Amino acid sequence: MCRRTLIAVACLLAVSVSALGQTMKVTFKDPNRRPITGKVEKTDDGTKYKITVFVGGKPVMVQTVDAKDVKLMERVLTPEEIYQQKLKTISPGDANARFKLGEWAFGQGMLKIAEYELEQALKIKPNHESAKLLLKQVKAKIAAGTGSPNGGNNGGTTILPANTAERKLMITERDLNRIRLGELAYGRYVRKAFLGQIVEFRSREPARVAFNNKVQARFVDMMRNDEEFRVNPKAAGEAFRRWKADEQFWYIMERIERSDWAIKDDLVVKTDPKSIKTFHRAVWPMLAKSCGSTQCHGAEKGKGQFKLFSIKANDTLGLYSNFMILDMFKKGGKMIDRDYPRESRLLEAGLPPTEAKWKHPAKAKATPTFTSVTGARYKNVLQWIESLKGPPRPFYGVKYKLPFGPDPDADNPLKDRTKAGGP
Repeated sequence: MCRRTLIAVACLLAVSVSALGQTMKVTFKDPNRRPITGKVEKTDDGTKYKITVFVGGKPVMVQTVDAKDVKLMERVLTPEEIYQQKLKTISPGDANARFKLGEWAFGQGMLKIAEYELEQALKIKPNHESAKLLLKQVKAKIAAGTGSPNGGNNGGTTILPANTAERKLMITERDLNRIRLGELAYGRYVRKAFLGQIVEFRSREPARVAFNNKVQARFVDMMRNDEEFRVNPKAAGEAFRRWKADEQFWYIMERIERSDWAIKDDLVVKTDPKSIKTFHRAVWPMLAKSCGSTQCHGAEKGKGQFKLFSIKANDTLGLYSNFMILDMFKKGGKMIDRDYPRESRLLEAGLPPTEAKWKHPAKAKATPTFTSVTGARYKNVLQWIESLKGPPRPFYGVKYKLPFGPDPDADNPLKDRTKAGGP
């Protein structure tokens, strides 16, 4: 098999693995075969793909195809993702914009979202007749059980925009992106030919990235006096723009200062770093059933000045907020200790009293999360802490106040307590 064929097969396999569980447009090698768009999963033997097609949030067809017949898989935005994008483009106080968004959601079969948006429109403008009429239709369909409550290709797992008291205690979208930037693990060094010279920069782990507000052009302009750009800034800018998006992203990250948020906030990471994926998949579900439950630190105000959020599986802001709380909390010891992972309070607090150096107060009546330091759960959490970037802890640039918790900088004599707000 020639090298080109090997590369093509490797690329197809890489796309296939990343496609699992996501909504994809599947194109076949046979030009007479129509593409299929649906949720892609691999069969147990790995030789076939199961593609579930959704309409209005309900599965209407399942088709199994041979992996060898697939030419290409392209990621397709789900209605939920499109909704989140649309939501960011409108003014929250624009009644007509909320109505239009509700009307669009209704057309997608996303009934609960449509209901929410129409109700928001009527809160802003109570006499909005079109919103009143459409809301009646939406409520009738919900009552009749037709359509899907949330709609979309993932069977209705969308989290509606929350304006609850808890949501106000969580991090912001900007904070989320800054944490992703900070947690991306370093990769190999990349060497690129650049205007007759070789430039070198460190890559990061694979991630889907986007550039906002013409940030590449702003970066090129900023670099015109740098050694690598100075000889011919125009040619350097043109050469830089021909690089792949991830190479541009890595190069910018290497060349800017860690606190240059004017640039960094427009480098958008669309996917979770590996460490956060592990937290989402393996660590948080375990904590949610123990210390993060609503009977313990997941209660309305938490316990012992330590509050975690009780969240649904796909509540990204809630997930990252819980990560930040664990990462910042250090009353009597760091909840997550990147310097000495085994000393992490998260591990100590989950052990039986007979094995723990730090013990819960007797009145807490806490049920141990781990059986012992040799147990699989303990080892999984320890490995996750060891996988986090650092030491030292990354500079996230996030100013976050722990909900109902102690000031994380209370023991820092250099802190200016007169200042508020974030970077």
